[in-house]
Amino acid sequence: MKLKSMRLLTFLLSTSLLISCSKDEESKSATDLLTGGSSKSWRVESRTFNGTLDPIDSCEADDFLTFNKSGNTFTDNPGNITCGASVSSGTWALSNNDKVLTMTEGGNSNAIDINELSEHKMVLKGNFTDTIIGVPTAYTIVVTLGHVK
Repeated sequence: MKLKSMRLLTFLLSTSLLISCSKDEESKSATDLLTGGSSKSWRVESRTFNGTLDPIDSCEADDFLTFNKSGNTFTDNPGNITCGASVSSGTWALSNNDKVLTMTEGGNSNAIDINELSEHKMVLKGNFTDTIIGVPTAYTIVVTLGHVK
């Protein structure tokens, strides 16, 4: 009888731990996942351009974006190897049920779809049109970012 009660108690405890962990993860808002609750940095891990892997240059490899909850601001930091880039900043906003991230810097806004957002990974996908050599050209960029610890 004691062994049966012990097994039941162990099962109940492990089940309650699993349930409480999943509820904690579910209860975090997109804003808290993006900002870590106050400030959180992200680094590009991979990037594709029209479905083709776009290598990350050595001067981009140490770049990171920091999203701040206070004021909905972000900082784009070029890291130690700058390749001529400098620190820039702007504001961010979530829309469309937290599925679109809009970043505004220097009066220019870019909206990009959030395909995935978790504690340690963010996948963004954007469809853009740009004029390349005088011709309007459509392209798709997918960027995977990892949380910088």
